[in-house]
Formats: sequence, C-alpha cells, structure tokens
Amino acid sequence: MVLFMKKIIRIIPVLFLAVYLSSCLNTDDDNDNKVYYQLFATVASNSTTPTFKTDDGSTLVSTGTVDSDSSKFYKVGDRIFIRFTLGDTTASRTTKIYPITVVNYAKATVKDVQVVAADSADPYKNCNFYSLYALWLSADYMDVVVKTYISYNSLNTVELVRYKGQESNLQTDTVPAIHLEIRHNTPAVLKDSYVVRACSFDLSSLKTEFPNAVKFKLIVSWNDDNTYGSNSYQFTYTPVDNASQLAGAAFFRKQAQWSSGKSFSY
Repeated sequence: MVLFMKKIIRIIPVLFLAVYLSSCLNTDDDNDNKVYYQLFATVASNSTTPTFKTDDGSTLVSTGTVDSDSSKFYKVGDRIFIRFTLGDTTASRTTKIYPITVVNYAKATVKDVQVVAADSADPYKNCNFYSLYALWLSADYMDVVVKTYISYNSLNTVELVRYKGQESNLQTDTVPAIHLEIRHNTPAVLKDSYVVRACSFDLSSLKTEFPNAVKFKLIVSWNDDNTYGSNSYQFTYTPVDNASQLAGAAFFRKQAQWSSGKSFSY
C-alpha cells in the first residue's frame, strides 16, 4: 500500500550534506520538538476516532479525528503502519491502553515469504529501492517499510524472498540460519520519484519446517541507493509460541530499528 509519493529533487553534494545533517536533528515533522513513534497494528474499530491493537496486546486509542469520512478508513482486521504521538500515559502501564494522535497511516500488505529452492532459477526481479525506511520483527511478522522508485509495469511488488541454496540447515536444527532478500520485483523503474510501501511478511511457516527450532537467525539483505553502511542486517527471530514475550514487539519505536545511521522525513 502506498503511504505517499514524493518527487526526488537532485541537489549538488555539498548542499546534500547540509540537508542531511539538518534532517537528522529533527523529529520528522517541522522540527516541532515532539517525539514520534511508529509500529504496525491491527484496526480494531474504523470510526473517525479509530482504535488499534498492537502485536503485544496493547490498545491505541485515537484522541482526534483521523478521517472525516469513516467509510474511507480501513476495515476492522486490516494491518496498518502507523506513526503517532502519545498522549497522557499515566494509567497506560497497568491498562495497556494508550491515547495517541495519528500523524500518518497506511494499510500494510500481509504476504508470505517466497521461497526459491536450491539449484532453482530465480524468478524475482531486483530493482534497487530508493531506500529502506524501517525493518523489524513483531510477533510472527517481519515488518518492512520501503521507499520504491516508480514503476509502471504490471509486475510491481515488494517481496521477501528466501534462498535455500545459501542455507545448510537440517530439519532437526534448533537454530536454523535463514537467508532472505527484500526485493523490488519489477523489471524497470523511473528514478525521479518514489512511493512508500508497508508490508508484513508472515514468518510462521518456518516453525512448521523446523519443528525443533527454538529461534532462527535471519540474515536479511536488500539493494538501495541511499543506505549509509551495509545493506544487510541480522535478526534473531523467536516464534511467538516459543517466547516468553512477543518477538520484537516492543511498544516504543523511535524511527527505523535497523542500523541505518540516519533518520527520515516525510
């Protein structure tokens, strides 16, 4: 689902350095000194002041109108990516109910992980992203927010692809190592603008394939044009029914949770 579309303005390197350093110091919304949080959640009610259920069982209650026409909001049960500020949380520690003000939201596409068997041809395209915005684990999902260049091809998806040819796991392993790539699955792009897409990839099939696993090592990579440092990250995924608490479902998230070394602005 597209969160927004933005035109890319080309500027000379010296100016880019100044702009980049400035953007790292703000909180993404006109330098207003507010603290912004973001996560994936499920729509619990779709009124003009909706409520959301997080993966750790907390409830987010919008204290302001999100959309003047409730029919435009997403359906109950839809998974969304949401950015927000917190209200008075004095009672929230015991009630797990958090008052919020919604800043941005977008429906997330829930997808399975695509698997390429060893010695099989790779059917997935791999155009560079503009940049990766966010990447984390929550419950049995790998949540991804990515900025993709514009493509007008009918084949234009974001996929999480597992390559078994890079693995040497046994079905009895307790800590399998899984190799994943985030792909912009399209044959060609136009690099003068981008859109932001939110996806939640269901990892639960790994538990079926490896019944003895207590956790998984996930090695995730991607290709983009604006990462400072490595285009890869390693997670430890603990399936929800094996965990004492939800895997990676920490409530408070400030900006992207992979080590990009930079913040992002809408």
